[in-house]
Amino acid sequence: MNTKSKVFELLKRNLTVSLASITKNGYPRPIPMKVISVDEENNVWFATSLKSDKVAEFAENPRAGIACSNEEMSVSLQGKIAIVEEREQKKRMWNEGMRIYFPDGAESKDYCLLKFVPEMLRAVTVDEIHRYEIKTIVLLKK
Repeated sequence: MNTKSKVFELLKRNLTVSLASITKNGYPRPIPMKVISVDEENNVWFATSLKSDKVAEFAENPRAGIACSNEEMSVSLQGKIAIVEEREQKKRMWNEGMRIYFPDGAESKDYCLLKFVPEMLRAVTVDEIHRYEIKTIVLLKK
């Protein structure tokens, strides 16, 4: 399995990652977020509140970063966030574990999705004899 495939398989495990937005002052603001899905185009999906600071930050500046790691690799991705409020997409992405945050379910007016569209990934991998390799892969989508 190549590095790109390994990275997106890691993200598909619905793990908690660090998602960074850019504040009005120009600083990155990383926060822990649970990945709810990775689609066939390797877009990474999150659920959040429309009232959250991150939604306001992404509305102003869609640039974003994701960081995560496991025993085999450390990963950072750069890309852009789209704020998705489309009703059918929210229903498709809904899972009952989110009800704690959105008691009205997929119909909650406060529930929205963040779609992270990756443009670049960087992975540091470690092999069995503790050598490491840094790979940078450009994933720009047209």
